[in-house]
Amino acid sequence: MQLTLAHKTTKEEAIEKIDNYAQEMMEKKHNLVNISEQKKEWDGNIVRFSFIAKKMFVTIEIKGNAIVTDTEVVLNADLPGIVEKIVSEYEIKESIKKEFDKIFSIS
Repeated sequence: MQLTLAHKTTKEEAIEKIDNYAQEMMEKKHNLVNISEQKKEWDGNIVRFSFIAKKMFVTIEIKGNAIVTDTEVVLNADLPGIVEKIVSEYEIKESIKKEFDKIFSIS
């Protein structure tokens, strides 16, 4: 899955906002889904991430990266096929867009 979103701020501020949000999500308790083995690593303007999501007997590894440029964030994520059996890629993208808009106060 790939998603490109305009951030309308500086690259440095965008990196800081994304890093802070990712840290909050790693520390947050998630209802109904157990999130573990969370990793994020920045290399300049690129963050690589991965985590394990488990619900009942289903365990899914999500991994990808986000590239922050002067004007946008390009998100690339590997979604296992089982994910689309549970929720569509469209719904995932819409959810990410909503969270992105909150992070960057875009309305």
